[in-house]
Amino acid sequence: MPLFSASEDFARRTLSGIPGLLSRLAYITSLRDEKGNYRHWGLARTHGTAAATEAMCRAHLEMLTQVLRAPLSQLMREVEAPQQVELGAPQVLLNKSAPLRLIVPAGAHAATLIHAKATILALRALEDARNWLQTSHRAA
Repeated sequence: MPLFSASEDFARRTLSGIPGLLSRLAYITSLRDEKGNYRHWGLARTHGTAAATEAMCRAHLEMLTQVLRAPLSQLMREVEAPQQVELGAPQVLLNKSAPLRLIVPAGAHAATLIHAKATILALRALEDARNWLQTSHRAA
C-alpha cells in the first residue's frame, strides 16, 4: 500500500524537484499526449491509471492557476533563468510549435483557456523582444 495518495506522491516526489512555476507547468504539459491524456508510468504503476490521471489533472490545474496569478515579471525571470530540467524548461511553453491547448487541462473553464493563451503569447512576445534587443545591441 502506498504511503501517499497519488496527488501527494506527484506533488512531493515529482513536482517538488522542479524549480519554478513555468517549469512545473511545462513538465506537466509534457506528460500529455496529442489527445490530451496524461502518461506517467511510475505514478500509474503505484496508484493505478485512474488515480494517476486524476492527480496529474488536479496538479495541472493548480499549477496553471498559480502561473496565471503570478506577475509577468516573475514569469519572465523564470524564462531568463538557466534551466536544468529540459522537459520542464519554460522555453518548452514558449515554443511557437507547442500546442497551446495542452497547456490547459481538460474541463477547464473557457476563460482559463483564454487567460492561459494570453499569458503564454505575452511571454512569447516579451521573449522575442528581449532576444531582438540582445541581437541588435551585439550588431551595433
